[in-house]
Amino acid sequence: MKKTLYSLVILYFSILTLIPNIFAQDYTQWNLPVGAKARLGKGIVNGIVYSSDGTRFAVASSIGIWIYDAQTGKELSLFAVHTTYVNSVAFSPNGQTLAGACGDNTIRFWDARTGTLLQTLTGHTDYITCVVFNQDGSKLASGSHDNTVRLWEVRSSEFLRTFKGHTGGISCLSFSPDGKILASGGEDKTVRLWDVQTGKPLQTIRGHLDDVRSISFSPDGKTLASGTFMDKTIRLWRVPTGKPFGTFKGHTEYISSVVFSPDGKTLASGSWDKTVRLWDMQTGTSVRTLTGHTGMVDCIVFSPDGKTLMTGSSMGETIRQWDVHNGTSIKTIIGHIDTIYCIEFSPDGKTLACGTRSVTVHLWDAQTGTTLRTFKEVSNSVFNMVLSVMFSPDGKTLASAGGDLSFPIWDVQTGNHRRIPTDGRVRPPILRFTCVVFSPDGKILASVDGHTLRLWDVHTGNQLQTMGVESHSFCPIVFSPDGKMIVSGRENMVRIWDIEKEIELRTMKGHTDIINSVAFSPDGKTIASAGNDFTVRLWDVQTGDQRRVMKGHTGIIYDVVFSPDGKTIASASLDKTVRLWDVRTEALILNLAEHPSTVDAVAFSPDGRTIASASGGSILLWELTFLQ
Repeated sequence: MKKTLYSLVILYFSILTLIPNIFAQDYTQWNLPVGAKARLGKGIVNGIVYSSDGTRFAVASSIGIWIYDAQTGKELSLFAVHTTYVNSVAFSPNGQTLAGACGDNTIRFWDARTGTLLQTLTGHTDYITCVVFNQDGSKLASGSHDNTVRLWEVRSSEFLRTFKGHTGGISCLSFSPDGKILASGGEDKTVRLWDVQTGKPLQTIRGHLDDVRSISFSPDGKTLASGTFMDKTIRLWRVPTGKPFGTFKGHTEYISSVVFSPDGKTLASGSWDKTVRLWDMQTGTSVRTLTGHTGMVDCIVFSPDGKTLMTGSSMGETIRQWDVHNGTSIKTIIGHIDTIYCIEFSPDGKTLACGTRSVTVHLWDAQTGTTLRTFKEVSNSVFNMVLSVMFSPDGKTLASAGGDLSFPIWDVQTGNHRRIPTDGRVRPPILRFTCVVFSPDGKILASVDGHTLRLWDVHTGNQLQTMGVESHSFCPIVFSPDGKMIVSGRENMVRIWDIEKEIELRTMKGHTDIINSVAFSPDGKTIASAGNDFTVRLWDVQTGDQRRVMKGHTGIIYDVVFSPDGKTIASASLDKTVRLWDVRTEALILNLAEHPSTVDAVAFSPDGRTIASASGGSILLWELTFLQ
């Protein structure tokens, strides 16, 4: 019976992919996993590279490699990987091949025009951070967290040799212009120079106080620039002696990327201080600072003619193109969003909201895939993030939490917002809010700030009451359908609270590790919980008895939700899957496994026909009408 069900599901999904749907044939439809009907968001930006003729640029992202037209900024194609992410991308010098460093410890070659996968290379034993072609495209070097650099013959895909010596993971690589020297930088705070032909070490360069994150050879091959994480400096070294001869200082945060201009007169650097600096190599001074990114600048690259600079910011969720001569921003490419921690459908099912690591809330049209609005919170900390979003029952407002010591309530139509707490007599909590939910009637907001569960009057912003959840981690909460109870997940226990009496009704024990998500069934009779012990558990609300345990996930479960009819549960996990379970029998109905990375959140549409799953800076929408 189970085999027959799976066969029918696969057949249904296969037919579904051949049927036109309501989504426009744009990039939301490109290279989708089997069974998905759309993808919202282009993933996290991990790296950028120009083609040698300057007509295209490629972006390594958490869902694959995007190809853009360099002149217009328009998306040309997506080479989706489905089951892993791409950390780094390199164009071959002739522009015909793309190499990607993938999160599954492989290197993949694609035909840069057609997107055809040409070859997959294996050998590294930990994830690969960087790939780079030599000057004629005959060889490719790869660096990994397995502390090694590997050299490959491109035409034959033959492994040539391993460069060993680093005592930490490799962060960056660069070939000298003549291809005879390979430079590597790593977590052991060193830069190392290697003889490409023999694999022998030439120099070990020391002087940085922290991880070396980026290196670049000058066009004449006589200088090597390196940038590091904590010491906020750029250092210059003579090649091949490795002797220092200059230090550039000016950035106020970690340096993530350095690159020479094609004429060698300028060095560009990107930083977590949200700026790009252009340095004059003759004088050693910062001649221009490019501002505009709203998050850390992760990667930078010059166009082949040196006239423009492309910069990417994962937390700023943008790619920007700059005029190098005057420092003006030419264009901004949007759609690449940061890690998504929470998603929620509006009550009418027409809008989908998500909250990201970059303290941003995105609203999407759930029917067309169009971005409707973006709400950006101001935050001075890179450690703030939106961990919770929820629509009010009427769908007119949206509350979010996780970014600050207070949380905003947004007007969905205008984008205006007000903050809770608004009552000056209420002393702000010590810890930031991590979860916020509306009561079923929309009059009360419940929040958790680490140790305390608080209830607020939505209209006035006044704090109504508090209850001590005594949790030292993220504490999920949910209202019962009748609004009389709140359930919280405290460490490894599920707790039910009577709101009117302000007392704890019962505590349910069974989980062996931290609980990350709790949910009420639509009829209010059952609670679902899931967490770090890889299980989904069902509890009887009246008795507190454990009814069922769903096992099958091979990683931490971050989110669990009931379908609107209460017959199905969906769970999202670190194991890159969303699993659908039959509430009555515990049977696994479906395993949605084609996600590029951890699935952090999952949500059913109000009609139960669509499920949304968030993974790798994008949301996949899956059609589930076969469950009806």
